[in-house]
Amino acid sequence: TVHPFTGDPAGMTPISGADPAKNLLLELPLPPVTSGVLSTALTLPGFTIQMAAGNRVMELTLPTPFLAAPSLTVPVNGTSVPTNVGPDGIPAVLAWDPVSGANSYQVRIGLAPDLADGVALGTGSGSDPVITSAVTSIAGARFALVPGSTYYWGVQVQSAGGLPVEEGPWSATRSFKVVGATDDGIGGKNLKISTAKMAPGSIDLAWDNGGIQAGYRVMRIDMSLGSTAIVASMGAGAASFGDVTALTGRVYCYAVIPFDSSDAALGISDVECALTGLKSGTVIPTNFTLSLNQSATTTLTWGAPAGGADSFALVVIPLDGSPTSTITLAGATRVYGREEPGGVAACYALIGVKGAAFGNTDLVCGIPGVSTLGKAKAGAGGGPGAKTVGGKKLTLGQALERVRTAVAPLRQGATGVAERAKQATEKGLPNGPGRGGR
Repeated sequence: TVHPFTGDPAGMTPISGADPAKNLLLELPLPPVTSGVLSTALTLPGFTIQMAAGNRVMELTLPTPFLAAPSLTVPVNGTSVPTNVGPDGIPAVLAWDPVSGANSYQVRIGLAPDLADGVALGTGSGSDPVITSAVTSIAGARFALVPGSTYYWGVQVQSAGGLPVEEGPWSATRSFKVVGATDDGIGGKNLKISTAKMAPGSIDLAWDNGGIQAGYRVMRIDMSLGSTAIVASMGAGAASFGDVTALTGRVYCYAVIPFDSSDAALGISDVECALTGLKSGTVIPTNFTLSLNQSATTTLTWGAPAGGADSFALVVIPLDGSPTSTITLAGATRVYGREEPGGVAACYALIGVKGAAFGNTDLVCGIPGVSTLGKAKAGAGGGPGAKTVGGKKLTLGQALERVRTAVAPLRQGATGVAERAKQATEKGLPNGPGRGGR
């Protein structure tokens, strides 16, 4: 029986100089001993051992800290993902929170909840490839997914040395369902939004390009005024846009509309929003980016602040008026996914904390349930490769109206979101308002 060393059950004291957090008690059936200390009765490589005489208690000092089970974050458990979101059909991101003391992870995926038929994924080779601790997400390979099937996956954490006792526990198994293939050749899928990548104060969009669209139009809605504009008309090969005309302190929402040679809309991208002018501090996470990937799951990614971070606090602001919340994340986290209750739209800001210093990002928002991409059907006319949306071609005006209709109910929630973000950022800091070092 192995359990933590929490007292002095057998007249023993901790090993001199040992870290109490690395001590174990191992109870074994031992032969009776009348005197002396069994200092060499049991040998295990990598351990410091002391054993008391006349009882069944042995103290072990582990060379590495105990390993916790990984917490899986993306995809959100039980959600659906399209088959074309990553190499060989694996979701573009399988992500989990980093585990302290880990130097590698094993990832398995299969059809059985217990992963009995699981296939190992990772950057290594052989039957049990591993992923280094610096990586907490992977783009999978070597495993093709079948539309309509539900898959289960899990992650095991491991430490250096290769001893069986240094293989940490497996995560709780999570599942996702694969929906039909959506690689119809239309660009505009997997829209991502961030700020200040292309220019100071810019709101930046990027999307997956396709092969059959004649071009793209970028639609922008000023949530303060309710006004709508086409801010860019781009060629067939475009895959990004930076809006340098956006004013700070306003929420702007965007959609990308691919069109064909007859100027009909081939579909509507996700609708995503941003607000600039909030970024401040010295521990600012870099490249804070949001994507929906035609789903209800929001995926957030970012880079380390200059000098790193001890931890992060994710501020979540639902646009339906629900209370703001804050989620604490480990300092090594670089990706986080969540699905808001009821699929409501929400905005997010990320706080980086290092010692007494902190910094926060601008605000990014996702509005799920608007995109029609990946749902296109072949239509009559329009030339080779022409598509329709929902079986009926849309004019540009009809596509714009669909977006306006979806966004209009959220205008009230977007009003004052900057102040809500500021207040939530202060509350989300470890020591609350008035913290120094900004």
